[in-house]
Order: sequence, then structure tokens, then C-alpha cells
Amino acid sequence: MVGALVAAYGGRDVVLVVNPQQATSIKILSGPKFDLPVLPSSSVTAGTVLAIESSSFVSGLAAEPEFQTVTQPLFHYEDTSPTDITGGTPSPAVPARSLWQTDSIALKMTLKICWAMRTAAPNPVHVAYMQNVSW
Repeated sequence: MVGALVAAYGGRDVVLVVNPQQATSIKILSGPKFDLPVLPSSSVTAGTVLAIESSSFVSGLAAEPEFQTVTQPLFHYEDTSPTDITGGTPSPAVPARSLWQTDSIALKMTLKICWAMRTAAPNPVHVAYMQNVSW
């Protein structure tokens, strides 16, 4: 994977991103001389290893969040196994609350953010991965 990053003009600041179980395995099996950072992520499936050129990763966000007040939405307060908000007696979407019917106001905040990989090389891919890794 590092060879693939080097071929794409990367390989300077490699970070491995793996499933938490594999992160523990890497730390136990590799010993103290293994110096690549290993980041655990539950979003990565077991058996998949990502090698990312961290110096190519960039992010940016808006200087200020945007705020908006709303009075029309219907909020569904079930967070375990919510169902669709539909008709019926009783409604399957319980508990629900209409801001319009209860004369309430909600505050919505939006903060714009962007992530990207940057490089001036002809091949801008600075992420390599392997699947079905067994360690």
C-alpha cells in the first residue's frame, strides 16, 4: 500500500485506518518499532486496511454557522426504532410533536464543511487499501 502511495507521489505521512479489532492486533503484533500511526474506525469493515497520505488530506469550514428559525416541522421523538409518520389510529409515529400546533419555534444551525485530498501530481489518488486482511 505504501508503494502505491509512493507511485502516486505520496508516502511521506502515511496513516493506517483500520477496524478497532485490527488496530489492537497491529499494536500487539508489531511491537514498539512500528512507527506508522494506526487510527481505529468502526466505519471500516474488519479485514480492510486503508493507507492514507495524511499530508494530502485537507478540510475547510465556513467562517460562521448559518442559523434559521422554523415553525412548521413535525418532530418524531422516537430514537430507538422510529417508524414513518403516517395516519392511523393511533398514529404509528408516537411520540411526535408539531411545532405549528404547539406554537413552538425550532432553531436550525448549519455549518458548511468540506473534505478533500489534494496533490499536484498527475495521479491525485493518495489513498490505498487492502481487503480480506487476516491479521
